[in-house]
Amino acid sequence: MATSLVLQDGQRLPLVDGQRVGLTVQANDLLKPNSVQADYSSTLTLADTPEVRAALEQAQEGISLSDMPYTELPCTLETQGLEVLPNAVAIIEQHQAGEGFEAQVVGGNKSFYAAIEGKTLRELAFPAATEHDWTHTNAVAGAAHTSWEQTYVYDLYDRGKGGPLDGNTVHLHNDELLPSVYVRSIWEQIFSESGYRWAGPLPTLFDHLLMPTATPPGYGEEVRTATKLVAGIDNTDEKHQVFANAYDGREESVLTMPYDYTGARYGYLAPTLPGVHSTVTFRWKAPFVCYINAAASTVVTIDSPYGSGRAQLFFYIGSRELTGGTLLESKKTSQTPTRLSPSVNLSRYLIQKGEELEVRIKLSPGES
Repeated sequence: MATSLVLQDGQRLPLVDGQRVGLTVQANDLLKPNSVQADYSSTLTLADTPEVRAALEQAQEGISLSDMPYTELPCTLETQGLEVLPNAVAIIEQHQAGEGFEAQVVGGNKSFYAAIEGKTLRELAFPAATEHDWTHTNAVAGAAHTSWEQTYVYDLYDRGKGGPLDGNTVHLHNDELLPSVYVRSIWEQIFSESGYRWAGPLPTLFDHLLMPTATPPGYGEEVRTATKLVAGIDNTDEKHQVFANAYDGREESVLTMPYDYTGARYGYLAPTLPGVHSTVTFRWKAPFVCYINAAASTVVTIDSPYGSGRAQLFFYIGSRELTGGTLLESKKTSQTPTRLSPSVNLSRYLIQKGEELEVRIKLSPGES
């Protein structure tokens, strides 16, 4: 196999026939990374071919490099199937008519520690195949990941919250089912992203070490802003005004709060992500699995000459009641309308993709 330069995209640039590669190898003290010197090759000649000219962004005809000497190409110098200078840079010095492009290849002398300096584990970009929705079904499937090459595993790990004990079975809370990442996978990803390779034996135990997730997954500020809803009620022409007779022994009234106004006039905010907020159903729809914080309030006017009336706000998903606010009651036998301000809060609730959150108010008769 001939000598060639292998570019980052895998393309091979051939050298002219008969080229011999001479290397100058530097002796470096690895404990002094700031003084590391690069290995380099003898002057080599790239073949004058269309693919070489294209890679160098040169015209396909005539003398080249007159205006662009010393072009640099990140590459690996390979000869007879062996990587002689990995993570190298080819410096194209000049073009010899009828011969080719003269170049010298210099080995990468960037310190590995400098390449990873300041980076955090959160910045590692693992393969797209590892991305998944945080659901109970995926957690069950991920529990079968027994190899570090699968990157993560949903292991049974006590993160301090635990669950109810039933005989020999421990029931874990869904929000405690978090993945652990194989340390070997992290190790490989660090070297891959820094452009380095490692060699040497590793103990078998290293392939089984796990780094547990300490906190649930979260989304960045951009995603949070795109899904944030701050809405009011559009009272134009009293289109949402409702009268309910929640007194004098009559049944309670349950109404969906029509939060449909998101104009910026009062500091309201509509989600920029399509399909999140509906002004028809008055619901907020989860575009993905996430934790949510929600709060709602309103003003209820109760005119109850025959007794008192009660008002209470609730959060619902479908027919499932999540939580309710404080039950408020108007004054008895009041000759003037009573204003009540019920409210409700929901903190760190784990909502599934596609579930729709709405606010309902219950109006009921008070004590007679």
